[in-house]
Amino acid sequence: MKLYLTFILTSLSFCCCSYGEEQAVQQGEFYLKQEGSGIKYGPFEYKDGAKIVISKQTFVVEKAQKSALKTKMERMIIPAVEFVNVSLSNCIRYIHQESIALDKDSPQGSKGVNIILLNQEITEPLKITLSMRNISLLHTIKYIAECSGMQYKIDNNTVVIQPK
Repeated sequence: MKLYLTFILTSLSFCCCSYGEEQAVQQGEFYLKQEGSGIKYGPFEYKDGAKIVISKQTFVVEKAQKSALKTKMERMIIPAVEFVNVSLSNCIRYIHQESIALDKDSPQGSKGVNIILLNQEITEPLKITLSMRNISLLHTIKYIAECSGMQYKIDNNTVVIQPK
């Protein structure tokens, strides 16, 4: 379950917090931690429709809808990924080609996943070493981003890999 809580508050500096599948949220509760000060608010319930009150303002928890692209990327399973000192741009090229080969549902001409690499002005080319088997395209992108000190986001029908 993935929850997004968006706040526009004048007294708090945090704007958006997300808790995804990779983070363990125990006993139906989670906390919000204010950036900078480290003040923790909560516990709050994470069930859909739960109400949260912060500084006398009430917010309602709403489940995030999983994007069609994210679902598509989770279903694409790459049999083997072997990178040994491969540049980031070549890794991206490879997984883009794999996404085209693995896309059985899209019509010809629109197969695969659009991937954009931002801020390629790196003084020393990043070299990535990864060895994985039977891994989803989504997790492959996640690990490539982590290994390169980058982050990824899914923006409509495109995956954007950018500096943290």
